[in-house]
Amino acid sequence: MKDWIFLGDAHFPPYHRDSWEPFLKLIEERRGQMEALVIMGDFFDFWFGFPDPSPLKEAYRELIEGIEGLAEGGTEVLYMEGNHDFSIGRSIEGIRAYPTSAEFLLDGRRVFVAHGDRFMGFPLYFLLKNPLSCKLISSLSPQLVTKVAFLWSRASRWMGMRRGVRKVAEGLRGFARQKIAQGFDVVILAHTHLAEECPIEVGGRRGIYYNVGSWQELSFLLYRPREGFSLQKFPYPRP
Repeated sequence: MKDWIFLGDAHFPPYHRDSWEPFLKLIEERRGQMEALVIMGDFFDFWFGFPDPSPLKEAYRELIEGIEGLAEGGTEVLYMEGNHDFSIGRSIEGIRAYPTSAEFLLDGRRVFVAHGDRFMGFPLYFLLKNPLSCKLISSLSPQLVTKVAFLWSRASRWMGMRRGVRKVAEGLRGFARQKIAQGFDVVILAHTHLAEECPIEVGGRRGIYYNVGSWQELSFLLYRPREGFSLQKFPYPRP
């Protein structure tokens, strides 16, 4: 078994290749060494699985080619949809998309993985992720939806700052306690952009919660067989 890499919250803007370079470098360096790449959501600043996704695929062409190339080479690419990702599974070849969460067994440990936004009770996310809403968005012009979505993306970050990232982080730690009480050994989330490693003991059970942080800060979580999990920073020189 090879390494697993968990990363998310890159919020990559379209057409800005300079911001993509560290990720492209990572997957090139780790090609053949990864069992799985788990993208923890909000990888793109906005993505919707339009019936014709070609405008977005062109805007993010090298990123898409990099991900699809990993999948073709035998690396399992798993995508946890976040609050900036909608119906991504039908847009990118070779990936397995999870609209809410996923569960894995790693070295006999039960692992729960999700972006994390759905567990904070934000009604707007439930409205946008509703199948009827997605059907309506699919019927609109991709160019129009994309322009509106990038404006909404900026507004949502501003709202998140007002709500308080630390408060959201505290809520996700509470959610992780619930999952460990339910029998999971490891809980991995994203969404806050704050990397965390938090041992948890509840009801006589011990587990651990990780937040992968943000790829904007080159933060990621590495799982190495027989060594376990560790938070890492990708050593890429900043301009």
